Amino acid sequence: MTRSTLPALSDMKEKTKMRKTIKTRILLLSDTHSSLPLPAEGQSQSQLQVPFHTPLPSADVLIHTGDLTMTGSLAEHRSAIQLIRSVDAPLKIVIPGNHDLTLDRDYYSKHHTGLHASYAKYSDEVLAEIQDLYSGPKARDAGVRYMVEGRASYRVPSNGARLNVYASAWQPEFWNWAFGYARDVDRFNLPLPHPETPPETTNSETNPGSTKSEESKPLPDGPENPEEEEEEQSKQGKQGKPPRDKPENPVPDFDDDDDGGKNGVDVMLTHGPPMGILDQTMREGESVGCEHLRRAVERCRPRMHCFGHIHEAWGACRKRWDDDVDESTTTSNNNQEGEGSQGDGRTHAIDPGSYDGLVDRRGAYVDATDLEYGKETLFVNASIMDLQYRPLNAPWVVDLELPVASGDEDEDGQ
Repeated sequence: MTRSTLPALSDMKEKTKMRKTIKTRILLLSDTHSSLPLPAEGQSQSQLQVPFHTPLPSADVLIHTGDLTMTGSLAEHRSAIQLIRSVDAPLKIVIPGNHDLTLDRDYYSKHHTGLHASYAKYSDEVLAEIQDLYSGPKARDAGVRYMVEGRASYRVPSNGARLNVYASAWQPEFWNWAFGYARDVDRFNLPLPHPETPPETTNSETNPGSTKSEESKPLPDGPENPEEEEEEQSKQGKQGKPPRDKPENPVPDFDDDDDGGKNGVDVMLTHGPPMGILDQTMREGESVGCEHLRRAVERCRPRMHCFGHIHEAWGACRKRWDDDVDESTTTSNNNQEGEGSQGDGRTHAIDPGSYDGLVDRRGAYVDATDLEYGKETLFVNASIMDLQYRPLNAPWVVDLELPVASGDEDEDGQ
């Protein structure tokens, strides 16, 4: 990477007019926690010693992957939407994170008092005002598209690209913050069918140490009391958890049919990272990402997966998928991908360049236009805050080739 300025958006678009794909620039932010780019009011140009300063790089698309605020106060949300609306990008896709307490209404109704927030509990009217900042008419007119979990397809107004996304604000529960789920809950993968046990099979046939009299019994198809099961699943749904074994918004499989993969996913944006990829904590040195999300991204194989949550794991890497290897078993807490080129040669860290260069460019730049869709994925942890909640990390600017939208799509493809 050189310290030169970023390529001009106009030059990129002129060269790609006749292609079936078009180069698209995406600005990635996460974990800004109500911070505004320097210089904020009262600061001088001499204080611009961090990459996160005005003006932020222009882009076709802005993606913010959550932790817009510290604890979800109205004032913090107003600062967050000020940041989002200030970015020169016609399409701005935003999800919340675990710190955005007031955007998880079920969580907030149960856990506000005495937990993470010091302000008085908000009325329903104030909570609706907060939600309206991101999904109301003014936000939509500014190009903001707010998601919590699910799929969406957008037409990028600036260049006519089609952008299919899968988004999820949820991450493994930690100290009872918002949008959390237990680690044994799989929000992202449909359950595999259970093979049926032949009626004549006995324990002695499957386990030589058992006796013929110990006949194996097939597992029951469901609970003895269906009413109790229905009540339990309803309870799980109210707690922000999908019913057991039935994710509400599973990640789709990779799609590269003759239709150009229009049913596939170009970009996954989640608040938390997948297990073993840019998810290592500094204090404990362990990987804290989600193993279920890791399996899901392996199935989906998007062009890019962006996230935040683990501030100290800021960075980017390209991972090449190997159809002959079970990717979900290649990473453990002691095999952190993204820290460098792995011994198997499938994962390579992106060198962001010197910190002075990041300050000059106001971001770290990745040219991923040569990425082979379905064969490799770019992973980016875009946390702006460091471990001490200082906005010292750089935004990421990524150039990707995206399919050209069909002519019958509207401005945001929905």
